[in-house]
Amino acid sequence: MDVARPHKSLGETWLAVFAVLIAAIAALPHIGVLLAALASDLATLAHLADTVLWRYTSTTLVLVAAVGAGSFVIGTATAWLVTMTAFPGRRVFEVALVLPLAFPAYVLAYGYTHILDHPGVVQTTLREITGWGPRDYWFQELSSGGGAAMVLTLVLYPYVYLLARAAFLGQSASTFFAARVLGQSATGAFFRVALPLARPAIAAGVLLAMMETIADFGTVSYFGVQTYATGIYTSWFSLADRGGPAQLALGLLAFALFLAVLERTSRGEARFHNGRRQEGMARMPLGPAAQCGAVLACLLPVLMGVVIPVVALSVMALGSEQDLLSRRYIGFIRNSLTLATIAAVVTVAAAMVIGSFHRVQPGASSKLAFYLARIGYAVPGGVIAVG
Repeated sequence: MDVARPHKSLGETWLAVFAVLIAAIAALPHIGVLLAALASDLATLAHLADTVLWRYTSTTLVLVAAVGAGSFVIGTATAWLVTMTAFPGRRVFEVALVLPLAFPAYVLAYGYTHILDHPGVVQTTLREITGWGPRDYWFQELSSGGGAAMVLTLVLYPYVYLLARAAFLGQSASTFFAARVLGQSATGAFFRVALPLARPAIAAGVLLAMMETIADFGTVSYFGVQTYATGIYTSWFSLADRGGPAQLALGLLAFALFLAVLERTSRGEARFHNGRRQEGMARMPLGPAAQCGAVLACLLPVLMGVVIPVVALSVMALGSEQDLLSRRYIGFIRNSLTLATIAAVVTVAAAMVIGSFHRVQPGASSKLAFYLARIGYAVPGGVIAVG
């Protein structure tokens, strides 16, 4: 017996129209980049391949791996501590651990360069105390791949923290207690039960951090690290060619898709659920030594990602002897707030439409719109503007 498929309501129809329109607008710059890449010859790309393309690729891969690993460790560990354990200052750290996400990575790069560079306060104090000269000691060079990885990790780990914390909060205590009854320690239960259950959320956070890393230009450019993003701008301005940057941008898109497919493939057909009984997890009490360790583990990312850069930048601002409330700076603030407000409203509205369409009308069209709307996250904004 054939059952007639219910007709879509007018609201569902308009939801589909708006979702497809949003996805099309999001895809248009990438289509422009694709057309520019296909319409151009390979002269610029061949020149880059003979000279610096391998350096761009290897540096980008190392940087992405370092930031992904650092974000995973910091974000997951701090999310578990503030969600599942009890220690002094936990409620403050729940909020404070998100704050580094509000800072552009290159702003932290400015602050740490002011502190750790050769004329900075750290090395200057070290020379004054010891009487050493510039060649009498070794100090890690901040303008390097390691420095860029550190700064990007401090800014991007909140992606993992937010999603991991939400995943841990949604877990039932039943599975964790079952692991403890079967002889697992608290640490063993975390690695065997809690962490696998939270894996999809954590993987999504790590993927976001990686995509931000491959698209970053300000930090790597300031530190003189040559990545795909710097290669795009170099070939764009120095070689006066839009085809070369478009071809490199396709490489970034392909790499972003590869990361998403890799995570999906590694997960396979596994499905994670918490069972029917949603019993909230009681926070585990910690001993004095463990409490100190938890406080330190949560305090260090906040200190390094917020407090130290803010203090350094405030000192720089006050020492600049400029009127920070002048019309020029007020204009900067007004423009920033205007752009941020418009971008936030439009982004949230578009995301709600796409998400609702994907939930209410699951299928090939909604899935395609869902992926098209987020595919450009790994592409530098300048390339999207050109597209």
